[in-house]
Amino acid sequence: MWSLSNSNIRRMTRIVLVCLLLLSFTGCYRQDNDAADVPLWTPAPSDNGVGGNIAEVSYGSVSRTVSGEGRLTYSTWEDITCDLANARLVSINVKRGDTVKKGDIIAEFTIEHNQSDLVSMVSELEILEKQFRTNLSSYQSMVDAAKASVNSLKEQYAASPTDKLKTQLAKAEINLKKAQASLEFFEYDSLRMIERQKKAIEKYEERISNNKILAPFDGIVGSVEYLPVGNIVKPGSAICSLYYRDKVWITTNSDISNGMRYNSPVTIEVSVINKKYTGRVITAPDLFGQTTGRVVIIPDEDIDIDPGDRLKRITVKADRFRLDNVLVLPSRAVQNEEGKRYVYLFEDGIMKKRYVTVGMSSLDTVQILDGLTAGQYVAVD
Repeated sequence: MWSLSNSNIRRMTRIVLVCLLLLSFTGCYRQDNDAADVPLWTPAPSDNGVGGNIAEVSYGSVSRTVSGEGRLTYSTWEDITCDLANARLVSINVKRGDTVKKGDIIAEFTIEHNQSDLVSMVSELEILEKQFRTNLSSYQSMVDAAKASVNSLKEQYAASPTDKLKTQLAKAEINLKKAQASLEFFEYDSLRMIERQKKAIEKYEERISNNKILAPFDGIVGSVEYLPVGNIVKPGSAICSLYYRDKVWITTNSDISNGMRYNSPVTIEVSVINKKYTGRVITAPDLFGQTTGRVVIIPDEDIDIDPGDRLKRITVKADRFRLDNVLVLPSRAVQNEEGKRYVYLFEDGIMKKRYVTVGMSSLDTVQILDGLTAGQYVAVD
């Protein structure tokens, strides 16, 4: 016995009504046209079909999108430390989530120091400079005396060139070179000591005047350490972490059926600022059976979002698949009969049952691989 379900009865009733309506169209058409080869009825592309239940087989796209909730992650950071000696904390001027510019003051200190140490260093420099001036004249005098001896022997040798004068002149020239070398070494060594002392004083003065820790780059303040105001801070103590704002990632724990695969393009929707961005997946879960896990995405451009809103709603979408320029139909046009797919095709003025082979499908659209061609019309349930 062959039985009909309620849905099949409704579908067959609709088809019979459509056929009767088509026959009425055909009768009207033949009254005005005598040619026997004229089609009974051809729906125009602009026609919504009989009762709006007609769809044209055409080329289009079919895709399926997966999405997940994400959040901004500042991936690269530096620890900001206090490298000052004898630094007593006055204030920390930032809090977690603050945006800072390069050169902004992170923390301020007073530097504990002994003023007598600086006075002693300055006095030592004055002694070195005085010793240099005094000894320089002595070395210069030796050079001048050696030059005078060489010049005198040259004059004598020119007037009476003897072997004895020649030997004395050679020795005098050697002594002059020694005197000049001694002068040059003295100047080099003395000036080096003076310069080293000057730099030591500059460094000391800089250390006692440098009482601020500045932001080394534009960034976002991360964790801030608790340091009691008024205490001496040990050199190397951490003050806070600072994230590079221009290096932003998006992370999401949603990877439905591996829709977000490595290197796949994604759309980033930031609801708090009502903006959309594009990006690309740089890490994704293992594809061998794992369907959920942490996904990391790099935006294609800087995301302009206030740091205070960085943990608010961000949606990340990716195409699980997408096919363009393929034959498509509305999903409601394709019926199922014991695993076989079919449509009701309008052809030569009548409705025919046509089995088809389908491919990829989304919620509203299905790809037609075989059984239909572009420009044909089918019934939509």
